[in-house]
Amino acid sequence: MALGSSAAARSQLVRLLTEAAARAPGDHLPWMLLGAWADQPGALERAIALEPRSVVCRLAEGNRLARSGDPTALQRFLEAAEIAPTYEAPYLAASALLALLGMRAESEEFLAHARQLAAGLPDV
Repeated sequence: MALGSSAAARSQLVRLLTEAAARAPGDHLPWMLLGAWADQPGALERAIALEPRSVVCRLAEGNRLARSGDPTALQRFLEAAEIAPTYEAPYLAASALLALLGMRAESEEFLAHARQLAAGLPDV
């Protein structure tokens, strides 16, 4: 866990974020943090439902799915790219996942596109 490894720290984090979610039920941020930092099941899906255009939520959900071996991870990265087509992070995430899956040619295409975006070059 990124914010500490003790069970007590994790428990306190979950408690505080759960309280924040209860106090602001329409806010996606507590749910995003519960999912991304505390690995609470269903939290990232809830965050996406509350804020469908959140690129960060979709990237976090894609990463969570990729760690668990779920093939729908790529779909979350592509959704993030659709929302923010000039942001290189979704393309880098897709490239890394495809490389892990042994899909080298596809991985290189996403990587090349991410490099173009990062360099501010026009899409060719």
